[in-house]
Amino acid sequence: MTKPFHFQKISSSLFKYALGAALAVSALASHAAAVQNGNLLVSDLSNGKLREMGQDGRTVQVFDTPDFADGFHSLRGVAMGEKGVVHMFNGTFTPRMTSLDSNNGSIKSNLGMNGWSTVNNISYGGIGVYGNSVFVSDMFTYSGGEASGIVMFNLKNGESSRFATNRSYTDLTVGRNGLLYALNGNVDVYDPNSLRLLKTINLSGNYDARGVAVDRSGNLFAVDMYGGLAQYDAQGALKKQINFGGFMTDIDVNDQGMLAIADRSSNISLLNSNLELVQRHSLSYRDSPYHLAFVQTPVPEAETWAMLGAGLSGLIALARRRRQQA
Repeated sequence: MTKPFHFQKISSSLFKYALGAALAVSALASHAAAVQNGNLLVSDLSNGKLREMGQDGRTVQVFDTPDFADGFHSLRGVAMGEKGVVHMFNGTFTPRMTSLDSNNGSIKSNLGMNGWSTVNNISYGGIGVYGNSVFVSDMFTYSGGEASGIVMFNLKNGESSRFATNRSYTDLTVGRNGLLYALNGNVDVYDPNSLRLLKTINLSGNYDARGVAVDRSGNLFAVDMYGGLAQYDAQGALKKQINFGGFMTDIDVNDQGMLAIADRSSNISLLNSNLELVQRHSLSYRDSPYHLAFVQTPVPEAETWAMLGAGLSGLIALARRRRQQA
């Protein structure tokens, strides 16, 4: 039986200063250019830098981001948005959702919400994009961060809301199948339109999972701090389990079935759809590259899919009529 969740909505008016002030802040990437499809975005937790990296391991460009952790930085989860915009979980106890325009290297906005925070663990702090909504994980912490659940930012008007407030999530992602997956030991699956809890997936093949990714078919991949990498089908049944090794901190999947994994030893590993290692790149330990994402088109909202489907149907019908007339 699906558990009920609590929903709380709070206007982001307290943070409207960020929208205006952030426009003057530059990411300071020299000769900034739009990030390229197929590359990787790697967030360096300890120095607040966002790195675009080719699958061959070369660094394409590096962006600086604002510091919201009193000089310690804490750049965590990263997710690709529309038209070259990158969204980031930026901070720990008073984080902001930082949006960077890679076309020119400027910071578009830094949005926050009262009580939003995460426990200070290198693998915590997840983010996902669905149409005009950005979701971030929210954990119970003290001294003002007692709220928990999932925070949702509306990119159109800057407003924020919180739901699933009876849970505390360490990570989340929007799957390539258009559903929202939130990690708290096991994985809760939400409809990002209605925000309804659909099901919970028991991660029986992982011990203390730290990151999840989901492909177009609904296959879920999870990594844990003890080197476990597991694949589950869309219903949550364990399909494959391997000991990949190392303390893994994050994972992502692209539409070609390639997996990217970050670990505590500052390695970025690429695997094929059979969970076989293809490449491994060692980065500087000083940079703390613990979170990553593929550069790829974000998942559109359901209404966008419907419009695309209607448009395609109209083109097919028009072509059929023309053939009949001919």
